[in-house]
Formats: sequence, C-alpha cells, structure tokens
Amino acid sequence: MTRYLLAALCVALFYISPAFAQDATVPVAVVQDPVVTIPYGEWLVALKEYAFLAIAAAVTWGLRKLPASIVSIILTAKVDQLLLKGIQAGINQVAGASADKKMTVPIANDVVRKVVQYAVNEGPAILIKWMGGVEGVKAKVIARIEIADGAAIDPDAINVSDIKPEHP
Repeated sequence: MTRYLLAALCVALFYISPAFAQDATVPVAVVQDPVVTIPYGEWLVALKEYAFLAIAAAVTWGLRKLPASIVSIILTAKVDQLLLKGIQAGINQVAGASADKKMTVPIANDVVRKVVQYAVNEGPAILIKWMGGVEGVKAKVIARIEIADGAAIDPDAINVSDIKPEHP
C-alpha cells in the first residue's frame, strides 16, 4: 500500500515540477564582448535559503542520538517544570492549601492527588513513563511539597492507581 502511495507521489511530483520550474529564474552568466561576468553574489543569495535548510537538517540529524547523560538532563528539566506547574495547580484547586505556608497531611494528600492528575493529563506519556508511572510521579511530588512540622505523609495512604489521563 505504501509503495503505491509513494509511486503516486513521485508521479505527481514529476508532473508538477515543470510548473514550478517555469516560475524559477536563475541568474546565468552574462557574456559581453571580451568579458564574461558570472553573478556569484546572486547565486550565493539564492543558495542562502537552501544552505539554512541543509544546516538545520544536519543539526537535527546529528541530535538524533544524544548521549544518555544529556537526555537525562533534558528529561529532568522537563520533569521539574511539569511538577512545579502541577504543584501550583494542585495548591490552587485544594481548599486550605497555600503556596506560602506548610500543609497539613489531609490537605497535602489532596494536593498530591491533584498534582498527579495534572501531570498525567498535561505531561507527555513518555515523560510520565520515564518518571516511573503514576507511582513515580506521586513520589516526586511528595518530595517537593512542604508539610507542617511534626507531620509526615504516608505514601501508601495516597491511592493514585486509579488516576488515568482525562483526555484521549
């Protein structure tokens, strides 16, 4: 099936390309009596846009296999960004939660569930998988929120196994 589509695309490009060639004007060498003038400047300007595309393609191709350490740094930055936005959203959604004060355990549990739901909804699936799924997200959120003095969150008390993405 894909061979037929590729063949159809090639045939279409074969028939369409002369129409584009008619519109293209390429400066040619001008021959005057004893002197031949070659318009290098015009050729370079015409090649500039193609050179930019070729360089961008080469850089993209070169970045396809980044070292694992660089990939993990990029993913960690994405995780931090997602979780910080999620914590802010969770604090805004739970009554009694505030960013400038430490939370009690019941409020923190609600915030953790809201943040995990936010991360699952808004984060890319590959990033959630890299964090260890919803349980991994929960552990990372618990590590980032502030709890009131003398209080402790029991990670097992917060059930996040039922959290699924709300969008298709």
